[in-house]
Amino acid sequence: MPEIEIRDVDAYMQQLGERARASSRVLARADTAAKDKALLAIADDIDRNRDALMDANRMDLEAGRAKGLDPALLDRLELTAGRADAMVEGLRQILRQRKIRWRHTKTWKDSTDPQFWAKYRRLRRLYARRPKGGRRISIDEFGPLNLLPRHGKHYARTGHVDRHRATYSRKEGVRHMFGAYDLERDTLVGQFVTHKNRVTFLAFLKWLRRRYPTREVLHVILDNATFHDRPEILLYAAVHRIRFYWTPTSASWLNRIECHFTALKKFALDNTDYRTHEEMQTAIAHYLNWRNGKRDITMTGWQSFCRLHKQVA
Repeated sequence: MPEIEIRDVDAYMQQLGERARASSRVLARADTAAKDKALLAIADDIDRNRDALMDANRMDLEAGRAKGLDPALLDRLELTAGRADAMVEGLRQILRQRKIRWRHTKTWKDSTDPQFWAKYRRLRRLYARRPKGGRRISIDEFGPLNLLPRHGKHYARTGHVDRHRATYSRKEGVRHMFGAYDLERDTLVGQFVTHKNRVTFLAFLKWLRRRYPTREVLHVILDNATFHDRPEILLYAAVHRIRFYWTPTSASWLNRIECHFTALKKFALDNTDYRTHEEMQTAIAHYLNWRNGKRDITMTGWQSFCRLHKQVA
């Protein structure tokens, strides 16, 4: 924190008062979000510069003692570590009372789909209530899946840094996973393919249809990929009791499978370096089994599940 030299106390106080009055006018027009942000910034600034504040306070106290100020007044003016903590905590308590939390900022893309609200309302109605005699399923593609080192986080010895190899050429190709999330069963399943197109998607759709009784109507949520609405796809869906619910353009957040793909990436791909596609696909399949509850103890952790699976193998 820069040190400010004050030569004229009267001029400084006048200037400080004018700035405070100007700030009060800005504060009066500010919305709640801006005020909450200001409180959090003040708390962070105090916490970040507490050493400099305490050093400046110590110099002020020494000057006060030299001028013979009353000890009781000096005690009230002293800034201790405990008082600094109380200042910061007081501001943060205000934020907690207003239910304000620190959040990471992410990019957001508005949908330009002219039918956005019609599609949005149709999806909301589907999510709100399961159709009679039907089953709700979210599907999407996960990938492309390359064979490359992926960074991540893990526990390691102090002073030790684990490093992944560098890859300069990847000649093993890619894989894609067609995923399906069953909202009724809360299960995530998938099929791996070398290419995603109308042929492989139709094969996946047939595989998915065989997993459920023919009397059930499948209400399928999916995006606007070009191969999703090909004539042969729409014909198969009409004949085999499948109804499509399209998400609006640039609104993948309306497809509930997306958040489950995030967990899949976290557990099965982060901090890995698979050398073959078979190895990567096996790890993803193991995660899906664990996630879908195919384990002896429901609360078995992911790492424990992996160790047990290796012992059995």
